[in-house]
Order: sequence, then C-alpha cells, then structure tokens
Amino acid sequence: GGGGGGGGGSRGERQRCYLAPERFYARRGGEAPPAAVTDAMDIFSVGCVFIEMFLNGERTFDLGDLMEYRRDGTILPALQQKLNKIESSTMRAACKHMLSLDPGSRLSAAEYLERLSSSPGTDKGGLTTSSSGADGPAAPMPECFGSVFFPLFKRLRCEALSPDARIA
Repeated sequence: GGGGGGGGGSRGERQRCYLAPERFYARRGGEAPPAAVTDAMDIFSVGCVFIEMFLNGERTFDLGDLMEYRRDGTILPALQQKLNKIESSTMRAACKHMLSLDPGSRLSAAEYLERLSSSPGTDKGGLTTSSSGADGPAAPMPECFGSVFFPLFKRLRCEALSPDARIA
C-alpha cells in the first residue's frame, strides 16, 4: 500500500524541527546533556511556529538546518530570507530574537507578548523597529492576547491542571 507515516518522506517533505539548539549536545565533545526543558527552549519553538504561521506553513528548520545553525552560530542566509518575508518589522525582529542561540538572551513569553502588543517604533528591549508614523501599522498581536488569552492559558497551566494532567 501507500507510504505510512513516520519516515522522512520525499526530499521535499523533510521533517520540521522545533527543538531548541541547546537540547542537542556532543557526547564526544564532553558536553553535558541539558538538565531539564526550560521556558527559553519553549520560546525557541514558538519562534519557529510564528515564522511558519507568517509564511503560510513554510518550514523554519529541518534537523539539518538546525544543526548547521547551531554549529555556525549565525543566522543562516536561508533563515534570513524567511525572516525577511515577514511583513511586520516588529514580528520579524521578535522571531529572530526568539531564535537566539543563547537561551539566556531570549525573553519570557509575557515579555514578548508585551512587546508585540505595543505600538510599533518604540524600544522593545532589543526588538527596536522602525516607525511608520502615527498612522503606521498596528501591533502584530491583537490586544485580546494580553488581556484575555494569556491570563486564561496561564491560569489553566498553573492552577487548573496538575503537571501530570498537562502531559496526558
């Protein structure tokens, strides 16, 4: 019968990779495995998802791309081309910042939400963008994300569900 799920598929259907680069380590190089999954790792994954959303599903990374990015330590030309396709300069800067190789330089989800919900052209803590004037584009995140959705999901995550229930 037809091809099942799982494997790599054809060359054009390479698997997407959302894992933060710090999740990988070289045993031969003496690197220690990461102790635990962190919020900064989740932020990296969110950056990948945002890029794909703004590019109508175009893959941000496959495993090979991610390994090359980790090894080279700089934004790859193909990734920069993808980032350049994002019309909102604020969202483009946020996505690039979320994909920082240094997990310590990534902001929290609340900080990104605050910066993405504010008006363009203001200093966004490393996410400074050019302003289009008073009648420039709206912030890339609707106000309801900060006032309704974020508090709701935070409450569900932290209060309503036990860690075991969140996994199940």
